[in-house]
Parts: sequence; C-alpha cells; structure tokens
Amino acid sequence: MIEHGRPKRWVSTQELCAAAIELCKMMPPETKAIVGVARSGMTPAAIAAKMLHVPLLSLSQGKQEVVECGNGFRLAGGKHKDSPLDEMVVIVDDTVMTGHSMQMSIDIAEEIYPHFLTAACFVYPEAECKPDIFVQELPAPHLLEWNVFNSAFLRCMALDFDGILCENPESWQDDDGDQYKDFIRKAKPKYLPKRESIPLIVTARVEKYRHETMKWLERHGVKVDNLVMHPASSTAERELDCISSFKARNFKKWHELAGWGIMDRVFVESEPWQAKEISELSGLSVVCPASGAVFDRKFD
Repeated sequence: MIEHGRPKRWVSTQELCAAAIELCKMMPPETKAIVGVARSGMTPAAIAAKMLHVPLLSLSQGKQEVVECGNGFRLAGGKHKDSPLDEMVVIVDDTVMTGHSMQMSIDIAEEIYPHFLTAACFVYPEAECKPDIFVQELPAPHLLEWNVFNSAFLRCMALDFDGILCENPESWQDDDGDQYKDFIRKAKPKYLPKRESIPLIVTARVEKYRHETMKWLERHGVKVDNLVMHPASSTAERELDCISSFKARNFKKWHELAGWGIMDRVFVESEPWQAKEISELSGLSVVCPASGAVFDRKFD
C-alpha cells in the first residue's frame, strides 16, 4: 500500500528471497510441510520448502482450497507424499499489510489443519493480524518489485522503456539503423505490466521507431495509453537535448493534468543519475529499480 503516492523504499525480489531463507531458520523443527499463499506467497514458500526438504502446497484464497505442488524427491526415486493433515505445517506469505489477507488464509487453514503456524517475510507494524513468524517489519510506504508493475498502483506510474520494460541495447546495437531496429524487435523483456494499461511511457527512443516499439508491446501483451517518444529525427539530433529534462517535462505535465488524487504520480527510470535529475527537475517521486533508490526532493 502506497500512502499518498510517496514511496520511500524499493524492496527487491532479491531481498524477498534472502528474507525467505532467514524465515526458514525461524520455523520449528517439527514443520512437515510449507503452504504458500498464492500467488506472491509462493516465492518464499517454495524457497522454504526447498531449504527444509518438506512438501510444498498452495493455498488459494479465491477457491478456498489447498493443493499439492510436489515433494521435491522425484530425482531420488522418492514417492509422492500426501500433505500431513495431522502434523505441523506453516502457512507462508510474502508480506502482511493490513492483515486481512492473512486472516483469510487462517480461516481456510483452520478447516484443514489442526496444527499450523503463519509466517511472512515482511510485516507492516500496524497490521491488524500479524503472523506467528516474520523476518522484518516494513513500514509504509514501500514498493515491492515482484508485484508493483501488476498492481493497482500502476495507474499512478509513468515508465521509462529501455531498462524497465526491456533490457538496454548494447553499444553496438545503438546504431540508429538496422541493428537498432533488430534490437527493438528482439529486445528481451524485463518488467511486463499486464494487469492494466500503462498510463504513460516516456522514452528517449526517437519517434521514427514508434511502429517497431508498438509492435514489441503488442507481442508481449503490454498495453499503453500514451507513448511519448523523443521528437528528434535521429539519435544524433536527440543527443543535443537533455533527456532528463525531456522526461521530467512530460512526466510533470501528465501529473498536473491528472490533478491531485489519493496518490501522487511516480516515474520509473532505469538510469540512477537520470532518476535523480528527473526528480529534481519535476519535483516529483522517481524510482530506479537498478539502484533500489527512490528520489523525492520534497520529502527526503
């Protein structure tokens, strides 16, 4: 949950995995199975099940059921083992914010397991329902790398393109010609928002590559409301402009047109130095996943 759109901490997927390993050390030795809360809770749950060498299960809140995901012994000739209904299991989620989701998981688990504990990697200090085990308190506001691009918060985000939606081109690919067109067509995806249409993309790619850029988005199932590309006729001409200023202008214009709402708008930039400059020029929040930094001149 982002309060008034002022994110102060970027939590990486790498941090989630590290926290999951720490979570394993806190689980009781009598743990016989790990039950992950689908979907985000399955990442730390899978790590825990692997580290503890116990069966992995998935809890679906929508279907209100628990299903087997395997015991991990297939390469050793082991046979499948049913979930231990009469032994200790641990219900695992990635984060606990309000506690409402955790309470829902508890209600479902109580119908299945006589003995269980709840666990999470990160917990909001003021959560109404906290797990029995957790690694770290995580005050709001914060952004979670593994789900922010497919959360409701996407509607308040403007995105850079290269380095965010796809990998950056190598220097030899950036020839403003056939090599660059080939890069655009084959660019490896990075973050792919699919839940909702991206409100705004502001990219330093020049306008003449709009067709190839839109085809890439279409191929990867990503929709965008407004794609702003640099108006220069060539990459060489674009280099005469300040790219940070170009992005800041368009980001701030979109923010002002949207008006003040529950949340401020946030720009997601791939380059740390540009992220800092865009924040300084716009006076608004800018996130840089590559460095894990959040720039906000008004509140830092």
